[in-house]
Amino acid sequence: MDSKALASRRPVAGAEEEQESLGRRLKALRTEHGITLAQLGRMVGLSASYLSQIERNKAQPSLSTLSSVAEKLGVEMRSFFEDSTPVWQVVRKGTGEAFSDETGKASFEILSSGAVKGKFEPYRITCQPSTTIEEDTHQGEELIFVLEGELEVSVGEEIFALKPGDSIHYQGTQPHAWRNLSGNECCLLWALSPPVVPSRGGEEGG
Repeated sequence: MDSKALASRRPVAGAEEEQESLGRRLKALRTEHGITLAQLGRMVGLSASYLSQIERNKAQPSLSTLSSVAEKLGVEMRSFFEDSTPVWQVVRKGTGEAFSDETGKASFEILSSGAVKGKFEPYRITCQPSTTIEEDTHQGEELIFVLEGELEVSVGEEIFALKPGDSIHYQGTQPHAWRNLSGNECCLLWALSPPVVPSRGGEEGG
């Protein structure tokens, strides 16, 4: 998985405070660059009215939209989420920022904060039955640890069947894909390096 795959995911849950902060920060960054809503809309291929809704917290943008806006403004994705720079982060159960893939069969919960500026990005992922994460390659590395259920992981020409307690670590430059071929949910921890979608995540930091 890489930034393209992550950018295709849309937020499905998160504290209201996070959404409001995102809208305010987007507007602040846009005005700092002296760009109007109409100009930014033309730059990213979106209507000014939709961007206005995002800034007023009336619409929740996809990560692909935020990625495009960040690129045009010349800022990192973390700029939309950071309010401080904690050196540690506690994410209570169920409070991490959550996203789903385009199919809605896999949900991702970020277990840390981009503000910590770590070397990797940890997720808790729940894959519904028949979920397939398409083959991808990217720089960096990935670690998967299966908590519940079963997961089939292909790396290069090899295919591995993982059960609870099993893990796999591989370089992202190798073609890799995941599949939940069982009739049950599969829950796993996934660590990605380098980080792709920094987020404030949980509610405690310092």
